[in-house]
Amino acid sequence: MNINYTARRDTPLLDAETQAIENIVGTRTVEKHFASMPEPKARFNGERQLFVMPPFEGEPDLVFAGSTVLPSSSLEHCWFAVRLWCEVLGEIRGILPNAEWNVDVDEHRIDWNTVSGAYTPEI
Repeated sequence: MNINYTARRDTPLLDAETQAIENIVGTRTVEKHFASMPEPKARFNGERQLFVMPPFEGEPDLVFAGSTVLPSSSLEHCWFAVRLWCEVLGEIRGILPNAEWNVDVDEHRIDWNTVSGAYTPEI
């Protein structure tokens, strides 16, 4: 099971946007949030940071995309990862507010809540 994400817009990423995204992706890892992870932490088998794909030559409007494997070790670990990655993607969305975003877990769309300014995953 994966969480998938894309952001599209007519203008390419600026250098400052690319740097800000790389900073978030590089620092927001599962390890930074172990204290709030359900036990047993040692069994967590999902990816430990967001996987970001390089730009696609055939899709100039695709400015951000990726797919991150969610853990299958337990439902609690999976839900923890979905919430964490939604939080991180919300931070990145703040860098690209004028992009058209899609976030889903295996084709089950996760909506952006305009009131709270966050993705709102639900089981």
